Amino acid sequence: MSLNFKRSLRVYNFFDLYTQQIISIGDRTIEHVLPVSRIPRQAKNDPSNLFVISRKINSFRSNYRFGGHIDEIYSCPHRYEEMGKCFRSTDKKIFYPRYGHCIIARVGCHMLNKYPHLHEEDFFEDGVIDQWNKRNFTPIERWIYDLHVDLLRR
Repeated sequence: MSLNFKRSLRVYNFFDLYTQQIISIGDRTIEHVLPVSRIPRQAKNDPSNLFVISRKINSFRSNYRFGGHIDEIYSCPHRYEEMGKCFRSTDKKIFYPRYGHCIIARVGCHMLNKYPHLHEEDFFEDGVIDQWNKRNFTPIERWIYDLHVDLLRR
């Protein structure tokens, strides 16, 4: 993967994928949507899996799987930590992003299809990828996704 792709992504995309907040260039980092620690070597630098998020959210997310059952968070809030309207359960090792669901689901489907030895349950709670794939893009998600696709084509 080209260093130019990472550089372009960091310069041109100023929205955090998971919070949809604008982030300063100094706080931007490249996120592997499917954690690099859980994917094979040949998939680690797949640019389809790389997006911009803030350093704090990247650290907060760790390499947790994605969860989408948000009702559980509101019924037992003491079991979850919050940052930037994103939640995580350290017990379950699940991360609940506030935004980015459509993009995350599409990236997940792409990576699972491209690398058939990957397993959905290693990255998503049961049913989450299907649930998120049925959602409509928010305007900011659409902008992030279209920019990403444009940068991939360059």
